[in-house]
Amino acid sequence: MFGGRLMIATASAVAVLLAIAVTVVAAPTTPLREGTISGGACSSFATADPDETVTVTIVLHNTSQDAVRILGAQAFRPIGTGGVQLRAVPGHDLHANSFGDLDAFAAAEHVVAARGAVLPAERASTLLATFRRGSGTGTAMIGGVVLAYPGPLGTIRQTTLRAPLGITAPDAPDSCDLDAVTTDD
Repeated sequence: MFGGRLMIATASAVAVLLAIAVTVVAAPTTPLREGTISGGACSSFATADPDETVTVTIVLHNTSQDAVRILGAQAFRPIGTGGVQLRAVPGHDLHANSFGDLDAFAAAEHVVAARGAVLPAERASTLLATFRRGSGTGTAMIGGVVLAYPGPLGTIRQTTLRAPLGITAPDAPDSCDLDAVTTDD
C-alpha cells in the first residue's frame, strides 16, 4: 500500500516538474527588438565598382534584465546582394539608418563580429550590415536580420528584426523597391 502511494506521489511530482519545464521552454521571450525607426531606407553606392561596400546601421534594444549573447546572425530576405556581413557595436546607439563606410563606424566605437557579441542588458546596441552588391544587379536589399540567442533551459531562440534596407547602383537611384523584402510570412 505504502509503495503504491509513493509511486503515485513520485509520478505526480515528475509530472509537475515536466509541466513547469515545458512552460518555461515554450513561453515566448523576445528580448531583442529593433529600434522604432530602423529600416525603410535606401541609399546609393558612390561608384559603379561592384566590389564597393556600404555599411548601414540597425539599432536594436535588449529589453531583458540579462546580457544576451548572439549565437548566429544573418540577413533576412537578401535580394541582389553579393553578401551581407553583420557586425555589432554592443551598448552603443549609432543612430538608425546611417549609411557609410565601415571604417568610419569602426573608428568611432568598438566593433565586433555579430556572432558571439554580448549585448548588455536594458540598453541599445547597433548592428552594422555591410552590403556588397551582387554582380549584374542594380540594387542590393535586405528585409532585416535574423538573430539566434540562448533561451531558457539550453534552448536556442530566434528573432527577426524587420528593418528593410537597400543600396542602389549610382546610375539606378530609383530602383530601390523595399516592398520586395517586406512582405509578411
